[in-house]
Amino acid sequence: LNFDLDLWGKIRNQVAAGDAQAQASADDLAVARLSLQRQLASLYVQLDGLDAQQRILSSSLDEYNQALQLTRARYQGQIASELDLTRAQSQLAEAEAQLDDVRGQRNLTEHAIGELVGEPASRFELAASTHTLNLPLQPAALPSTLLQRRPDIAAAERRVFAANAQIGVAKAAWYPDFSLNGLLGGQTQGSGNVLSASNRFWALGPLVSLPIFDGGRLDGQERQARAEFEEASAHYRSQVLQAVREVEDNLGQLRDLQQQSLDEQAAANAAQHTRTLATNSYEAGAVSYLDVVTAQTAALQAQRQVQALRTRQLQASVGLLTALGGGWEG
Repeated sequence: LNFDLDLWGKIRNQVAAGDAQAQASADDLAVARLSLQRQLASLYVQLDGLDAQQRILSSSLDEYNQALQLTRARYQGQIASELDLTRAQSQLAEAEAQLDDVRGQRNLTEHAIGELVGEPASRFELAASTHTLNLPLQPAALPSTLLQRRPDIAAAERRVFAANAQIGVAKAAWYPDFSLNGLLGGQTQGSGNVLSASNRFWALGPLVSLPIFDGGRLDGQERQARAEFEEASAHYRSQVLQAVREVEDNLGQLRDLQQQSLDEQAAANAAQHTRTLATNSYEAGAVSYLDVVTAQTAALQAQRQVQALRTRQLQASVGLLTALGGGWEG
């Protein structure tokens, strides 16, 4: 039986360092989980955006089909030229090709989501959404204390604590180690009962261990412990700076995308009005079909750009939620 008196805190610091390392490992698991959650949310946002792109292109295809039928009727009535007819056919085919491309991207995104949730791509399927996701309403101010619950920052802080405790372990090694030792047993060299009173022995007493000649080992261990503490501290500081940068990046991106989305929506409204004017003028015979194609193409591009910006806003919101450790709720 051995009992260490631990007068200098060596064992206490070892236990504290071990607990901190265990907590840091748990935070590492939380970092991995948060990373996977971000990937899943980003992919789902991307899938939602592709569904919206499909709806826009499908609506445009209906309009282009109507325009093609009108142009074919005018061509048969010798009102429109064959050039107008081929332009209408080319515009319709190009829109169909864009829709096929979006469908292919959606399949790849759906497969990636299936992989993340542990399902084979051949069996995993998500129905196309019929409405777009809403942007989360972020608070006007975000307290810096939210960064404390980021698992990577928590893990770095726990490792700083563990490294500091290891300095205490290294310093305690310089001092005498006091312990109480007890011994109880029995022995015999013959056929007698080893448990008889005459064959028992016991001992009880203190034990002192004092390092005298170690060849610089203890000094090297202490300097190593201090260097590891400085390394852990520097890593903690870098994690905090990285967290602040990620929050500022996503906040700035959301702010810029909001203004860009407003400007692009204004451009889309103007393009829609131009398309209506060009279509009406063509039906009245005032302009050629080239003006209609140009206006319709510009309107379609503007609509798709508005939706693409909305997807980028949602992905930036996901990035902000991740940068804050999972959300901005207290």
